[in-house]
Amino acid sequence: MKQLINYSVFGVVALALFEWGDSLDWQISNSSKLQIFPLLGLIAFSIMWWHFLLGFVSEVKSDYGKPKSLKAVSSLFVFFLIILHPMLLLLQSNSVGIDFKKFVEAYIGDTNFFFVSIATVAFFIFIAYDLAKRLKNQPFLKKNWLIVDAIDDVAFLAIFVHSMMLGQHTAEGWFRYYWIALGLSGLFFIAYKHWSRFKQE
Repeated sequence: MKQLINYSVFGVVALALFEWGDSLDWQISNSSKLQIFPLLGLIAFSIMWWHFLLGFVSEVKSDYGKPKSLKAVSSLFVFFLIILHPMLLLLQSNSVGIDFKKFVEAYIGDTNFFFVSIATVAFFIFIAYDLAKRLKNQPFLKKNWLIVDAIDDVAFLAIFVHSMMLGQHTAEGWFRYYWIALGLSGLFFIAYKHWSRFKQE
């Protein structure tokens, strides 16, 4: 069971890859930036969900040992993915000579720009959180780490909303229901974590 949990990250990433490839009828050799950038978001969220799964299992089973090396590598991978995800859109807008905001509005519709905005805020939270983890032992961060961690949790949920409202792959079909399951279970993992901490105080 432990190994299944530890390596389930490969399963969730594989499902994201399968949905993406299937949506393109596996004609992926000449994929454009606009076709690749959703995949980066799907994989990043899937790996982050797995991180929350590991945290939940650790809360439930105190003797559970996280796969530290795999988690460290996957965290670094997510860091690059969340940078590359919007970067591909920016590069695409530059290549066609259109202002980035106008390009995004044309791509998703100006009424949906709110969901881009919350993802932008989440993006900066993730970057700040990644930096904060490296400075976690600093007095201020150590004292307020529960708040920092909670802000990161909110960012994860914001990305889920972003992906549900704007994602072409989460719009319909089996993958939409699968994605809802990831989001709701992620919310449960977060709620359980904070409930456990509250109970211990």
